[in-house]
Amino acid sequence: MSGRTCTTCGEIAPDDANWCEACGNDLATPAEAPAEPAYVATVPCVSCNADMAEITDDGWCQQCGTKQPAPGDHVVDDQGTFAVVSDRGRKHRTNEDAGAVGANDQVLALVVCDGVSSTDDAQHASQAAAAAAVQVLLDSGSPAGARLHEAALAAQRAVVDATPAVVETPPSCTFVAALVALGDEPSKITIGWLGDSRAYWSADSGTRLLTQDHTWAIEQRMIGAMSPEEIEADERAHSITRWLGKDALDVTPEVVEISIDEPGFLVVCSDGLWNYAEPLDEFHQLISDTYAPGIEIVDLAEKLVTFANDAGGHDNITVALARFPLTESDSPDPATPDPATPDTALPDTSES
Repeated sequence: MSGRTCTTCGEIAPDDANWCEACGNDLATPAEAPAEPAYVATVPCVSCNADMAEITDDGWCQQCGTKQPAPGDHVVDDQGTFAVVSDRGRKHRTNEDAGAVGANDQVLALVVCDGVSSTDDAQHASQAAAAAAVQVLLDSGSPAGARLHEAALAAQRAVVDATPAVVETPPSCTFVAALVALGDEPSKITIGWLGDSRAYWSADSGTRLLTQDHTWAIEQRMIGAMSPEEIEADERAHSITRWLGKDALDVTPEVVEISIDEPGFLVVCSDGLWNYAEPLDEFHQLISDTYAPGIEIVDLAEKLVTFANDAGGHDNITVALARFPLTESDSPDPATPDPATPDTALPDTSES
């Protein structure tokens, strides 16, 4: 369905509409395309050690032709008992994933957005969505479920605002967010999502998948009109059916709430990780094998990213982690999220 997506309420209006009939928002003012900053070399070529003067404004070495790591290729935000690591992977030229984490004295929030690779400049969608969502999750006073809906709507508005007025395929992304109520016993975790980025709860007793992918294959299995073999053979099998973007038809997140009363890890990730350990027992084994007593959460996240890269790194990889319980001594200080810190980059799937 074509049309304009209202940046306030997410409703679809005709292409020639100037006002949203649902909420009255002005639809006539076009969004400007985000400016792409010039690449500024700060070290010699990572491949041939050519002088920084040999690196072009778009990040290519004129001596050996190697694309230089960009600041967003490997991004880390370490908050002690929770962290996020986002990595370009080994095949993509850009990192179209984004993650954001933050906490105050009441809640902890983890957000992961995976840019849809078949759309233009998908990284703009994921970055805008993750930043907008985590801010709402931390600032809103609404109940957890309502807050997840508010965060998804804010993320949708941010994506639409970041969409150029003229674009062939509007940038889009998936969305998954976890909101943890601090101080509650047992801990309550509320998850909201659109698309195929996932959330897991992993403990000694086992690992639970907390989300169900919004994909064509899942929908067909629920309908039951096709055999599993027919579904998997269809080229639409892994196409997502919900996403954030100007062309999105449904930006209502699915929301679930769980209570936990045992130590473990909340894992929120893009399909760049879980595709390499999709069976639940394999994902549980991955966490078990990667974890070691005393390991820092950020190091655990880095090891999971390394696992995905070693397995092929065919997609961008983003992992947000939190360790439970959060005791009084290791609870995060009240804070708003800081921009994630670019770190050492690794060299460049399918859609999200």
